[in-house]
Amino acid sequence: MLQIIKGNPDRVIVILSIVIPILIALMQTMYRSLKIREKINNNIRQGILYRSNNKIEEARKEFNKVFEYENKKIFKGLVINAKINFYETYNHDMINREKSLEYARVHEEELIKKLPNYQARKSLLFSKYKYQYAILCSNLGFVYNELALIRDAKSNYGSSKKYSLQAIDTYKKINRVNSYYFSTYGTVYSNLSITYRGLANMNKNSMTLQLSLNNAEKSLSIYEEMKDFINIARVQNNIGNIYSDFIRYKNDKNEREKNYSNSEKYLHKSLEFYNIEKYPYEFARSYQNLGSLNLLMMCNDDDKDKIYSYYIKSEKNYEMCKKVFVKDKYENEYINLYYNLMSLYFNALKRIGDMNLLSKIMDTGKFILDICTIENRPKIYVDTNNIIADAYKFTIETCEFTNESEKIDFIEETIAKYEIVLGFREFSISDKANLIINITRLNMTLLDMTGLIIYEEKCNYYCKELNEILKVHPEVLNDIEDFMQNGY
Repeated sequence: MLQIIKGNPDRVIVILSIVIPILIALMQTMYRSLKIREKINNNIRQGILYRSNNKIEEARKEFNKVFEYENKKIFKGLVINAKINFYETYNHDMINREKSLEYARVHEEELIKKLPNYQARKSLLFSKYKYQYAILCSNLGFVYNELALIRDAKSNYGSSKKYSLQAIDTYKKINRVNSYYFSTYGTVYSNLSITYRGLANMNKNSMTLQLSLNNAEKSLSIYEEMKDFINIARVQNNIGNIYSDFIRYKNDKNEREKNYSNSEKYLHKSLEFYNIEKYPYEFARSYQNLGSLNLLMMCNDDDKDKIYSYYIKSEKNYEMCKKVFVKDKYENEYINLYYNLMSLYFNALKRIGDMNLLSKIMDTGKFILDICTIENRPKIYVDTNNIIADAYKFTIETCEFTNESEKIDFIEETIAKYEIVLGFREFSISDKANLIINITRLNMTLLDMTGLIIYEEKCNYYCKELNEILKVHPEVLNDIEDFMQNGY
C-alpha cells in the first residue's frame, strides 16, 4: 500500500481530496450531535432539579424541549428518558389529582407499547431500553395504586400489581442492576406492598396483608443498602401502617398490643427523618397515622385506663398535624384531619362517656361542614352528618335533660341530620330500614312529648316507607324484629 502511495502522488491527492471533506463532515456531524446530546442531558437534569423543588411547570418546559428531537433515531433513548420524566410530573401532581393521574396513565401505557416486549426474554444483558421499560412499569404501578384510592379499587389494584410484577421480573433479568437505577428497584417493591395492603383491606384478608409486609421489608432493605434516607422513612411509615392494619385481624389482646408496638415503633422511626422544617407534609402524615393507630386501639380495648390513654395520645397526635394541615394550603388533608378528630371524639364519647366531648364533636363537624357540601364532597358531607346525628342520639339516650325544650331541640336536630343521610347515602336494604326505624322512634318521642300532629304524620310516613321495604324485601324482617315487637 505504501508503495502504491509513493508511486502515485496524484492518486493520493485525489483520495485525500475525497476523504478529508468526508472526515470533516463526519466530525462536524459528530460535534453537532454531541452538542445536541449535551443540551438534551442538560434539559433533563434541569427538569429533574425543578421537579425535586416542586417547580412542576418549569420542569415540564425543560423536558418538553427534548421532544423536538423525537424523530432523530440517534436521540431515541434520551427522548424516552425525557418523556418518562415528563409524565412523572403528572404522577405526583396534587392539583386536579384524578385528571393528572389519568394523563400519566394514558401516556405511559402508550410509551411502554413502543418499547420491545421483554416478558418472553430470559436475559436482558444486551437489550436496549430495559431500564426505561422497568421504570415505566414501576411508574404505572404507582399511578394505578393512586387511582385505586379514587375509583374502581379492585381493577386499579389489579393493574398496579401486574405492572409492579413486570418491573420486578425485568430487574431480575437484568441481573446486576445499575446503581443509578437501584432506587427504582426499591420503589417497585414499595408499590407492590401498597397494592397488597389495598387488596388486603378491601377483601379483609390478613394473608394478603402479610404479602404487603414482606414486600415493604424488601423495599426497606434495598433503601437501607443505598442509604436512601428519604425513602427509608417513607417505607418505615408504610410498615407502621401495615402493622396498624394487622390489629383489625387479631382477636388476641396480646397480639393486638404487639402489632401496636411495632406500628408505633416504625412510625416514630420515620419521624426521626421527617422533621417539620424540611418535610412538613410527611411530618404531619406520620402524626396523622399515629393518631389513627391510637384511635384504633382505643376502639379495641376494654381496659378503661388504657382507653383513656389511647384517647389522649390520639388527640395529641392529631393536634400535631394542625401545625401543617391548614385549610388554605392542604384543604383535603385539613378536612380529613378534622374528620378523624370528630371520629375520635365520637368514639371516645361512647367508650368513656364524657359528655363534654359532644361540644368537640359539634365544633369539628362545623369545621368540615363549612367546607363540604353535598355538591363538592358528597360522601364526607353525608358521613359527617351521620356522626353528628349518632352523637346526638347517644346523648338523648344516656342523658337526663332538665329542660324539656332543650331535649326537643336535640331530637329535632338529630332527625334533620338523619334525614340528610337517608336522602343521599347509598344503603343496603337492611341499613336503610334500620335508619328509618331510628327516625320513626325519634318522631314518636316528640309526639309523646308534644302531642303535635306533625310528628304523628311523620311517624305514619316513615311507617309506610318501612312497609314498602318489607313488601319487596321480607328477609329484612329479622333485622328489625325489635322494632316490630314495639308495634310498628
